[in-house]
Amino acid sequence: MDVASAIETLVIGALGGLAGGLFGVGGGIIVIPLLTIVFGSDPNAFQAASLISAIFVSAGAIPRHVRAKAIHWRFAMHAAGASLVTVMLGVWLSSAITNPVVIERIFATFLAYVAAFEAWKIIQARRAAGSVRPDEADHPAAAAPTPAGTSPEGRVEPQAGIIGGVMGIMAGLLGLGGGVVAVPLMRALTRLPLRDAIATSSAMIIVTVIVAAALKVGSIYLMDPPPGSTAQDRLAYTLLLAALLAPGGLVGARIGAQWMHKLPLKPLAAAFAVVCLVLALRMARLGA
Repeated sequence: MDVASAIETLVIGALGGLAGGLFGVGGGIIVIPLLTIVFGSDPNAFQAASLISAIFVSAGAIPRHVRAKAIHWRFAMHAAGASLVTVMLGVWLSSAITNPVVIERIFATFLAYVAAFEAWKIIQARRAAGSVRPDEADHPAAAAPTPAGTSPEGRVEPQAGIIGGVMGIMAGLLGLGGGVVAVPLMRALTRLPLRDAIATSSAMIIVTVIVAAALKVGSIYLMDPPPGSTAQDRLAYTLLLAALLAPGGLVGARIGAQWMHKLPLKPLAAAFAVVCLVLALRMARLGA
């Protein structure tokens, strides 16, 4: 890898970390499409590297969320436990799909879904704006009280298992931390305030991505390498990508987590939807 490619990878890691801190995701939803656009198709290596860097993204975001007392730890632990059961299924499905274009199309479809979901939530929020004070609607720090059954002191909702299970499959299949589905699911199933859902997602992700990253790296080592390379070459390339993504991911996540507790989330959600749509078009080779 030359110097220019290394710098590009560092920047991609920082962008993924920023998205991770802002939206409670592992960063893979930004990192994997950008790596594909810049370096070409290599989904298995990109997924494994992204999952390793997601460990640093979560680690960078969690301290700020802890200071804000926004993480619901019991819910996070139960969801993370469920994700460990399904992450193996996701990795197996990913390894069984031998055509990389199929994985890229699945990822593109998922990105389009995320963009559509965010747009739908924005439309819903605008319709309901008349019943909510402007400062409550726009600022994440003005969250509504947490409903009974979702606080760390209360009983853990059974929805934690559902959310964790979905997270694990997404982590194994697409190399995502799973926060991009966990946050909307938490909002829909538990009515957690958005700020708390994002913070709790960051805590849930770190356990999932550690296991998913180990399984992904192992699957790459066991797979038949492309002609002209060895399994050791593939492993070294994956770890190099991860090492370049991690520093930017750590710093970007710290910045993103700070912004999340200060900035209005509606404009950020709209920007996130647009970015996901553009990346979906690129991944599906429709925007080229």
